[in-house]
Amino acid sequence: MMGKVNITRLIDGMEKEGWIIRRPDDEDRRQRRILITAGGKALYRDLLPTIKNTLREAEKNVDNAALKTFKNVLRQMMRNLTD
Repeated sequence: MMGKVNITRLIDGMEKEGWIIRRPDDEDRRQRRILITAGGKALYRDLLPTIKNTLREAEKNVDNAALKTFKNVLRQMMRNLTD
C-alpha cells in the first residue's frame, strides 16, 4: 500500500505534467481538491484503448463466475482498507 509521502509525490508529478490541479476546498480550507485538467482527460482518452485491451488479455480464459467472485472480493478488501 502506498504511504502519504508516495501519494504526495505521485500527485506532485501529475500536477507537474499538467494532468491535474490542486485547489482549496470551498467548505474546508484545510483540505485540497484534486481536479483533472483537459490534458489529463486527453491522456485518459489516449490510454483507454490500451487499458481495455490489457484488461481483456488479463481476463482471457478466466471463468466469468470466478471473475465475478474475484472482483467482489477485491471490492470488499478495498472497503476494509478505507472504512
